Amino acid sequence: MHLLNQYILSVFCLLSSFLLTAQNRPNVVWFVSEDNSPYLGAYGDSIVQTPHLDAFSKKSVTYTNAFSNAPVCAPSRSTMITGMYPPTLGTQHMREEVTINESIQFFPKYLKEAGYFTTLRLKRDYNIPNQAGTWDVDDWWHAKDAFKGKKQAQPYFLFYNTWMSHEGRIHDYDKKYDYFKMTFEDLSTETVDSLIKTIHPIDPTDVILPPYLPDLPEIRKDLALYYECMQMLDLEFAAFMEDLKKQGELDNTIIIYSSDHGGVLGGSKRFVLESGLKIPLMIYFPEEYKHLAPANDGATTDRLVSFIDFAPTLLALAGIETPKQMQGNNFLDSNTETDFTFGFRDRMDESYDLVRSIRNKEFRYVRNFNPHRPHGQHIRFLWRAANVQAWQTTFLKGKLTNAQATFFRSRPPEELYHIPSDPDCVNNLASDPKYQTTLLQMRSDLSHFLKNIKDVGFIPEGELYAAKEDKGMIYQDYANSLPLADIIKAAEVATLNPTQKQLKKYMQSEWAAIRFWGAMGCLILEERGVDLKATTHKELKHLLNDSSSDVRVIAAEVLYNTKSKVMAQTTIENLLSSQNPYVVLRALNTLEATSITSSRIAEEIKKISRRDDQGKFRYAIRKAEYLILRFNQ
Repeated sequence: MHLLNQYILSVFCLLSSFLLTAQNRPNVVWFVSEDNSPYLGAYGDSIVQTPHLDAFSKKSVTYTNAFSNAPVCAPSRSTMITGMYPPTLGTQHMREEVTINESIQFFPKYLKEAGYFTTLRLKRDYNIPNQAGTWDVDDWWHAKDAFKGKKQAQPYFLFYNTWMSHEGRIHDYDKKYDYFKMTFEDLSTETVDSLIKTIHPIDPTDVILPPYLPDLPEIRKDLALYYECMQMLDLEFAAFMEDLKKQGELDNTIIIYSSDHGGVLGGSKRFVLESGLKIPLMIYFPEEYKHLAPANDGATTDRLVSFIDFAPTLLALAGIETPKQMQGNNFLDSNTETDFTFGFRDRMDESYDLVRSIRNKEFRYVRNFNPHRPHGQHIRFLWRAANVQAWQTTFLKGKLTNAQATFFRSRPPEELYHIPSDPDCVNNLASDPKYQTTLLQMRSDLSHFLKNIKDVGFIPEGELYAAKEDKGMIYQDYANSLPLADIIKAAEVATLNPTQKQLKKYMQSEWAAIRFWGAMGCLILEERGVDLKATTHKELKHLLNDSSSDVRVIAAEVLYNTKSKVMAQTTIENLLSSQNPYVVLRALNTLEATSITSSRIAEEIKKISRRDDQGKFRYAIRKAEYLILRFNQ
């Protein structure tokens, strides 16, 4: 009995210790805006007026080397919520709901299990179906509703999403205050009108354009309006902080402010350069938790941070050990700084691409695995912006500088930028002999990294979808059943400086994804003006009957551009009626890039555009509608 009493007493002491620790855990708020680069006075922007966020910076630690891992929302938020790279999970394309392993939990679940109250302002957009039990409350709009059901003294994690600075705000000038009014709908009309009067109009002639954009009225006007949206965001942030203060939560809460990726003009959001990946990041530590801060109030730090690090950091603040599957580090720990951050771009809505990048404190290295395609592939939502339409029109007139025209031209396989001297990434140093040591080292670093994270993006999406439909395999498991390191190696060789002998070997591989990259290498050589040998043509013709439809699409594109137009055309005609939406989409991408046409192709495109399946075929429908519009011009 004495031993039993001792055991009960020890368990009671442990539980008491845990409860005390739980009560002393910090509250954490993560306030996330959309689509904005560091357009803030705190980051040295002299045009924008953001007094509240600037004042917040003076009480916070400001990060000057913070990055999203993806330059667009859903893959970016997939990183945020899982603490894993989307190319590891297969969630890298924009936008899909991809099933992931059940063992991988959204990080707020760990907080909730540890006693935290978890609360979300509406938006998810993770490229992953919602996981039940992640949030205590996730359907609120106004901050006063954020804590419904929270117990007294219960620590909380609050994820605040705002659309105030979203790209869509610049699409309709007549509605520029609509979202602002909706955000403050609980206030009187007079109060909202008085807030609007504090928004300082920005003269388009005052804005400073990056050198990769032409000086056009539409571009200046869009950026000026966006600066006004940043002012609206600043007012929303101030109101949210006031709400926390009124609820008595401000003095015991760590507050993080960031955007979800860069933006918002053409060439920024969706693109793997500073303009698309660099984000503002500020973290406020109240007096009780200043010992957790990496620097004093008002300090800046150049530590490399990206969204892969946020889940481990937020869990560490709550005293929770990082789950083994998470791939980042606690960025408040001075002993865990990474050597570089990782960025990626895959399919953007209806247009295919594959770009990988790493960024250290001095250089950004970019690897284009579709160098035969331009950055400026048509994406419906991007082209809604007047600045992008005007940019393209000026390009077609031949009135752009070389730096400005680059967006609409095919790309080199490698790019290297010295960020301190070239923050806008216009001077590609990849071919400069002085930087070859840096280039080779970063090329090697990226190659090892891609194999280490087991990058699913090198498997054609149609293959991933077929494995899911035919075998019931989730994307990550299917990719891991393949020789992924060999596939990545094939992609690296095929898209840099391949020989036709190497490509022939790839096209004869037993693995569809390697055959895909063998055909892709031939397409890239053909685009560079290299004459393909008769033996290469023979292999490509063989691939027109390949078991993989993705392989057949690429082989057809190469052959149409060379000597076998009828065979290639027939192949594309047949693939347009596939039940695999991503095979259809890839075929439509080929039609956009070539002059392949026939009456049957025209009819198949019309059929696709009329589909009522707005789920899995929605991007194929979107591309088909664009092609019909383009053909009719």
